[in-house]
Amino acid sequence: MKKAILIIFAVLASAPLAEAGQSAGARARLAVLNAAIKKNPADAAALSGRAELQLELGETAKAEADFQRALDAEPDGAAALAGLGQTRMRQGRIDEAISFFTKAVNRSAATARYYFLRAGAYAALGNYQRAVKNAGEAVALAPGMGSYLHWRGIYYARSGEYAKAVKDYTAAIELDKTDPITRNDRAYAYLRLGKWTEAFNDARAALRLEKNFPAAYLNIAGYWWAGRKNSRKALENVAGALRVGLRDTADLYDENGAGYFLRGLNSTAGFEAFVARSRRP
Repeated sequence: MKKAILIIFAVLASAPLAEAGQSAGARARLAVLNAAIKKNPADAAALSGRAELQLELGETAKAEADFQRALDAEPDGAAALAGLGQTRMRQGRIDEAISFFTKAVNRSAATARYYFLRAGAYAALGNYQRAVKNAGEAVALAPGMGSYLHWRGIYYARSGEYAKAVKDYTAAIELDKTDPITRNDRAYAYLRLGKWTEAFNDARAALRLEKNFPAAYLNIAGYWWAGRKNSRKALENVAGALRVGLRDTADLYDENGAGYFLRGLNSTAGFEAFVARSRRP
Protein backbone atom coordinates (compact mmCIF):
# COMPACT_ATOMS: atom_id res chain seq x y z
CA MET A 1 0.00 0.00 0.00
CA LYS A 2 2.77 2.43 0.92
CA LYS A 3 4.58 1.67 -2.29
CA ALA A 4 1.38 2.24 -4.24
CA ILE A 5 0.84 5.60 -2.56
CA LEU A 6 4.31 6.71 -3.58
CA ILE A 7 4.24 5.67 -7.21
CA ILE A 8 0.67 6.31 -8.34
CA PHE A 9 1.07 9.92 -9.38
CA ALA A 10 -1.94 12.15 -9.10
CA VAL A 11 -0.88 14.00 -12.21
CA LEU A 12 -1.81 11.12 -14.48
CA ALA A 13 -5.45 12.10 -14.14
CA SER A 14 -7.99 13.53 -11.82
CA ALA A 15 -9.95 11.05 -9.72
CA PRO A 16 -11.43 8.65 -12.27
CA LEU A 17 -15.14 8.77 -12.85
CA ALA A 18 -15.24 5.37 -14.55
CA GLU A 19 -17.61 3.88 -12.01
CA ALA A 20 -19.81 6.97 -12.10
CA GLY A 21 -19.34 7.62 -15.79
CA GLN A 22 -23.06 7.71 -16.43
CA SER A 23 -23.86 9.89 -13.41
CA ALA A 24 -26.29 12.75 -13.83
CA GLY A 25 -23.51 15.24 -13.11
CA ALA A 26 -21.25 13.86 -15.82
CA ARG A 27 -24.10 13.77 -18.35
CA ALA A 28 -25.08 17.34 -17.50
CA ARG A 29 -21.53 18.62 -17.89
CA LEU A 30 -21.13 16.76 -21.17
CA ALA A 31 -24.42 18.11 -22.50
CA VAL A 32 -23.40 21.70 -21.77
CA LEU A 33 -20.03 21.24 -23.45
CA ASN A 34 -21.53 19.47 -26.46
CA ALA A 35 -24.00 22.31 -26.90
CA ALA A 36 -21.23 24.91 -26.79
CA ILE A 37 -19.14 22.98 -29.32
CA LYS A 38 -22.13 22.49 -31.62
CA LYS A 39 -22.72 26.22 -31.54
CA ASN A 40 -19.04 26.98 -32.14
CA PRO A 41 -16.87 24.03 -33.25
CA ALA A 42 -13.77 26.19 -32.66
CA ASP A 43 -14.59 26.96 -29.01
CA ALA A 44 -11.19 26.07 -27.53
CA ALA A 45 -12.35 26.38 -23.92
CA ALA A 46 -15.31 24.05 -24.48
CA LEU A 47 -13.17 21.56 -26.39
CA SER A 48 -10.57 21.50 -23.62
CA GLY A 49 -13.30 21.19 -21.02
CA ARG A 50 -14.86 18.23 -22.81
CA ALA A 51 -11.44 16.65 -23.20
CA GLU A 52 -10.79 16.99 -19.45
CA LEU A 53 -14.08 15.21 -18.77
CA GLN A 54 -13.17 12.49 -21.25
CA LEU A 55 -9.84 12.02 -19.48
CA GLU A 56 -11.68 11.57 -16.20
CA LEU A 57 -13.88 8.98 -17.87
CA GLY A 58 -10.85 7.13 -19.20
CA GLU A 59 -11.58 7.97 -22.83
CA THR A 60 -8.03 8.97 -23.70
CA ALA A 61 -8.36 8.82 -27.50
CA LYS A 62 -11.40 11.09 -27.50
CA ALA A 63 -9.67 13.46 -25.08
CA GLU A 64 -6.59 13.63 -27.28
CA ALA A 65 -8.70 14.47 -30.33
CA ASP A 66 -10.51 17.27 -28.51
CA PHE A 67 -7.33 18.72 -27.02
CA GLN A 68 -5.80 18.76 -30.51
CA ARG A 69 -8.88 20.50 -31.93
CA ALA A 70 -8.63 23.06 -29.12
CA LEU A 71 -4.97 23.64 -29.95
CA ASP A 72 -5.77 24.02 -33.65
CA ALA A 73 -8.37 26.62 -32.75
CA GLU A 74 -6.05 28.43 -30.33
CA PRO A 75 -2.40 27.59 -31.08
CA ASP A 76 -1.12 29.36 -27.97
CA GLY A 77 -3.63 27.64 -25.68
CA ALA A 78 -1.79 26.45 -22.60
CA ALA A 79 -4.72 24.35 -21.37
CA ALA A 80 -4.78 22.27 -24.56
CA LEU A 81 -1.02 21.78 -24.44
CA ALA A 82 -1.21 20.62 -20.83
CA GLY A 83 -4.10 18.35 -21.78
CA LEU A 84 -2.08 16.72 -24.54
CA GLY A 85 0.66 16.21 -21.98
CA GLN A 86 -1.82 14.37 -19.78
CA THR A 87 -2.87 12.12 -22.64
CA ARG A 88 0.79 11.28 -23.27
CA MET A 89 1.15 10.38 -19.59
CA ARG A 90 -1.78 8.00 -19.93
CA GLN A 91 -0.09 6.45 -22.95
CA GLY A 92 3.24 6.07 -21.16
CA ARG A 93 4.97 8.53 -23.50
CA ILE A 94 6.58 10.48 -20.69
CA ASP A 95 9.20 12.44 -22.64
CA GLU A 96 6.50 13.75 -24.97
CA ALA A 97 4.37 14.65 -21.95
CA ILE A 98 7.22 16.71 -20.52
CA SER A 99 7.57 18.52 -23.83
CA PHE A 100 3.88 19.46 -23.81
CA PHE A 101 3.94 20.52 -20.16
CA THR A 102 7.00 22.66 -20.85
CA LYS A 103 5.19 24.41 -23.69
CA ALA A 104 2.24 25.03 -21.36
CA VAL A 105 4.57 26.48 -18.73
CA ASN A 106 6.20 28.73 -21.32
CA ARG A 107 2.80 30.07 -22.38
CA SER A 108 1.44 30.50 -18.88
CA ALA A 109 4.31 30.75 -16.43
CA ALA A 110 2.03 31.85 -13.58
CA THR A 111 -0.12 28.70 -13.64
CA ALA A 112 0.91 26.41 -10.79
CA ARG A 113 -0.86 23.36 -12.19
CA TYR A 114 1.38 23.14 -15.25
CA TYR A 115 4.52 22.96 -13.11
CA PHE A 116 2.81 20.35 -10.95
CA LEU A 117 1.94 18.24 -13.96
CA ARG A 118 5.52 18.46 -15.21
CA ALA A 119 6.77 17.48 -11.75
CA GLY A 120 4.74 14.28 -11.93
CA ALA A 121 6.12 13.48 -15.36
CA TYR A 122 9.70 13.87 -14.15
CA ALA A 123 8.87 11.70 -11.15
CA ALA A 124 7.50 9.03 -13.46
CA LEU A 125 10.97 8.93 -15.04
CA GLY A 126 12.59 8.71 -11.60
CA ASN A 127 14.07 12.20 -11.93
CA TYR A 128 13.12 13.36 -8.44
CA GLN A 129 15.47 16.35 -8.46
CA ARG A 130 13.50 17.93 -11.30
CA ALA A 131 10.23 16.70 -9.81
CA VAL A 132 11.02 18.52 -6.56
CA LYS A 133 12.03 21.67 -8.43
CA ASN A 134 8.81 21.80 -10.46
CA ALA A 135 6.63 20.96 -7.49
CA GLY A 136 8.40 23.79 -5.69
CA GLU A 137 7.40 26.18 -8.45
CA ALA A 138 3.81 25.03 -8.04
CA VAL A 139 4.00 25.51 -4.26
CA ALA A 140 5.42 29.01 -4.68
CA LEU A 141 2.58 29.98 -7.02
CA ALA A 142 -0.16 28.30 -4.97
CA PRO A 143 1.02 27.97 -1.35
CA GLY A 144 -2.46 27.10 -0.16
CA MET A 145 -2.63 23.91 -2.22
CA GLY A 146 -1.89 21.11 0.21
CA SER A 147 -1.70 18.53 -2.57
CA TYR A 148 1.30 20.31 -4.09
CA LEU A 149 3.10 20.25 -0.74
CA HIS A 150 2.16 16.62 -0.20
CA TRP A 151 3.49 15.52 -3.57
CA ARG A 152 6.69 17.50 -3.21
CA GLY A 153 7.11 15.67 0.09
CA ILE A 154 6.64 12.38 -1.73
CA TYR A 155 9.27 13.33 -4.28
CA TYR A 156 11.67 14.30 -1.49
CA ALA A 157 11.01 10.95 0.19
CA ARG A 158 11.61 9.05 -3.03
CA SER A 159 14.99 10.78 -3.34
CA GLY A 160 15.86 9.91 0.27
CA GLU A 161 15.48 13.43 1.67
CA TYR A 162 13.17 12.43 4.50
CA ALA A 163 13.66 15.49 6.70
CA LYS A 164 12.54 17.72 3.83
CA ALA A 165 9.65 15.36 3.16
CA VAL A 166 8.52 15.69 6.78
CA LYS A 167 8.58 19.47 6.49
CA ASP A 168 6.33 19.41 3.43
CA TYR A 169 3.99 16.79 4.88
CA THR A 170 3.67 18.89 8.02
CA ALA A 171 2.76 21.98 6.03
CA ALA A 172 0.18 19.97 4.06
CA ILE A 173 -1.31 18.56 7.26
CA GLU A 174 -1.69 22.06 8.64
CA LEU A 175 -3.83 22.84 5.59
CA ASP A 176 -5.92 19.67 5.94
CA LYS A 177 -5.89 17.77 9.22
CA THR A 178 -8.45 15.24 7.97
CA ASP A 179 -6.24 13.59 5.32
CA PRO A 180 -4.99 10.18 6.52
CA ILE A 181 -2.66 9.64 3.56
CA THR A 182 -0.43 12.64 4.21
CA ARG A 183 -0.34 11.78 7.91
CA ASN A 184 0.72 8.23 7.12
CA ASP A 185 3.30 9.34 4.58
CA ARG A 186 4.82 11.48 7.31
CA ALA A 187 4.84 8.43 9.59
CA TYR A 188 6.86 6.55 6.99
CA ALA A 189 9.33 9.43 6.68
CA TYR A 190 9.67 9.53 10.47
CA LEU A 191 10.42 5.81 10.45
CA ARG A 192 13.18 6.40 7.93
CA LEU A 193 14.60 9.08 10.22
CA GLY A 194 14.45 6.78 13.23
CA LYS A 195 11.92 9.02 14.98
CA TRP A 196 9.94 6.11 16.30
CA THR A 197 7.48 7.84 18.60
CA GLU A 198 6.56 10.46 16.01
CA ALA A 199 6.06 7.72 13.42
CA PHE A 200 3.86 5.69 15.74
CA ASN A 201 1.73 8.70 16.64
CA ASP A 202 1.22 9.65 12.99
CA ALA A 203 0.33 6.12 11.89
CA ARG A 204 -2.16 5.81 14.75
CA ALA A 205 -3.65 9.17 13.79
CA ALA A 206 -3.99 7.96 10.20
CA LEU A 207 -5.90 4.90 11.43
CA ARG A 208 -8.22 7.07 13.47
CA LEU A 209 -9.00 9.00 10.29
CA GLU A 210 -9.32 5.86 8.15
CA LYS A 211 -9.69 2.55 9.96
CA ASN A 212 -9.24 0.41 6.83
CA PHE A 213 -5.77 1.65 5.96
CA PRO A 214 -3.27 -1.17 5.37
CA ALA A 215 -0.25 1.14 5.00
CA ALA A 216 -0.85 2.64 8.44
CA TYR A 217 -0.85 -0.83 9.97
CA LEU A 218 2.40 -1.58 8.17
CA ASN A 219 4.01 1.59 9.50
CA ILE A 220 2.97 0.58 13.01
CA ALA A 221 4.40 -2.89 12.37
CA GLY A 222 7.63 -1.19 11.32
CA TYR A 223 7.63 0.82 14.52
CA TRP A 224 7.26 -2.27 16.68
CA TRP A 225 9.90 -4.29 14.83
CA ALA A 226 12.55 -1.79 13.67
CA GLY A 227 12.06 0.56 16.59
CA ARG A 228 11.20 -1.76 19.49
CA LYS A 229 12.11 -5.30 18.35
CA ASN A 230 8.72 -6.55 19.46
CA SER A 231 7.89 -9.30 16.99
CA ARG A 232 4.50 -10.12 18.51
CA LYS A 233 3.12 -6.60 18.11
CA ALA A 234 4.76 -6.23 14.71
CA LEU A 235 3.04 -9.39 13.48
CA GLU A 236 -0.28 -8.27 14.97
CA ASN A 237 -0.12 -5.18 12.80
CA VAL A 238 0.97 -7.08 9.70
CA ALA A 239 -2.12 -9.18 10.28
CA GLY A 240 -4.14 -5.97 10.68
CA ALA A 241 -2.94 -4.76 7.28
CA LEU A 242 -3.98 -8.03 5.68
CA ARG A 243 -7.32 -7.98 7.48
CA VAL A 244 -8.28 -4.54 6.15
CA GLY A 245 -7.29 -5.20 2.57
CA LEU A 246 -3.55 -5.51 1.87
CA ARG A 247 -3.33 -7.60 -1.27
CA ASP A 248 0.18 -7.00 -2.59
CA THR A 249 2.20 -8.86 0.00
CA ALA A 250 5.37 -8.10 -1.98
CA ASP A 251 5.49 -4.83 -0.03
CA LEU A 252 6.27 -6.85 3.12
CA TYR A 253 9.62 -7.71 1.54
CA ASP A 254 10.26 -4.56 -0.50
CA GLU A 255 13.28 -2.54 0.67
CA ASN A 256 11.60 0.58 -0.72
CA GLY A 257 8.47 -0.04 1.32
CA ALA A 258 7.38 -1.80 4.48
CA GLY A 259 9.99 -4.52 3.99
CA TYR A 260 12.72 -2.07 4.93
CA PHE A 261 11.43 -2.01 8.51
CA LEU A 262 10.56 -5.69 8.66
CA ARG A 263 14.04 -6.93 7.77
CA GLY A 264 14.97 -9.94 9.83
CA LEU A 265 11.38 -10.61 10.77
CA ASN A 266 10.25 -11.16 7.17
CA SER A 267 13.05 -13.66 6.58
CA THR A 268 12.13 -15.99 9.43
CA ALA A 269 10.85 -19.43 8.61
CA GLY A 270 7.34 -18.80 9.91
CA PHE A 271 6.73 -15.34 8.46
CA GLU A 272 5.39 -16.42 5.08
CA ALA A 273 3.14 -19.01 6.70
CA PHE A 274 1.87 -16.35 9.12
CA VAL A 275 1.06 -14.05 6.21
CA ALA A 276 -0.79 -16.84 4.41
CA ARG A 277 -2.85 -17.60 7.53
CA SER A 278 -3.66 -13.94 8.10
CA ARG A 279 -5.01 -13.14 4.65
CA ARG A 280 -8.60 -11.98 4.63
CA PRO A 281 -10.82 -14.60 2.90
